[in-house]
Amino acid sequence: MRGQKSEAVTALKSPPAKSQKATKAKSAASRMSFEEWRDHIANALYHCVRKQGYAFISLNALATEAGISASHLRYYFEGKEAVLEYYVEHLCEKLRGELNVLQGLPPAELIDGLAEFHFGPKVSTQRLGVMHEIFALTLHHPRMRQIKAQYDVYLRGLIIQVFGPAGDSMEGQARIGYALLEGFLQNAVFDKDVKLAETRALFVGTMRDLAGLKG
Repeated sequence: MRGQKSEAVTALKSPPAKSQKATKAKSAASRMSFEEWRDHIANALYHCVRKQGYAFISLNALATEAGISASHLRYYFEGKEAVLEYYVEHLCEKLRGELNVLQGLPPAELIDGLAEFHFGPKVSTQRLGVMHEIFALTLHHPRMRQIKAQYDVYLRGLIIQVFGPAGDSMEGQARIGYALLEGFLQNAVFDKDVKLAETRALFVGTMRDLAGLKG
């Protein structure tokens, strides 16, 4: 009996693994800065959009995904739309930062780099779908639309480099190249039979033809 009582006391004193994990997570969260919390909530928005779409996300659902209460979330953002704007702004900054490595590459390498960035092995149709939905939401929000437009200008500036020095004719070619890219991305999102590897090859081939490159 004494041994059984000792075991019972030990069990009460040692919290379950799940409780220990929750305690550690809470401790880590308490050390997060204001900006880290905002990044964390924005990341939670991405996962909510992936699971159910933006239109069906309530503030409570977003807060739950972030592991906090709705009132706690409001300390960092005024509401769901503010989280979306923050996410769009930081997403565009991140994409530009990743694309910067392509600046100044020879045309053929630049095409390959753009293809790898948008359709490579690290990309999933699920991720493309979330980005497509989020960027579509910017259409009726002036501030977010401006952020997206600035990113588009940057991306077209990269595509111009495929065709040569900037100029009116090159700008026209760049717009065609950009339209091709957007079309291939949209097709990859909505056509379940499309494979990203095939889309990548089509994009590379079409862009090379448009730029007059051989091979």
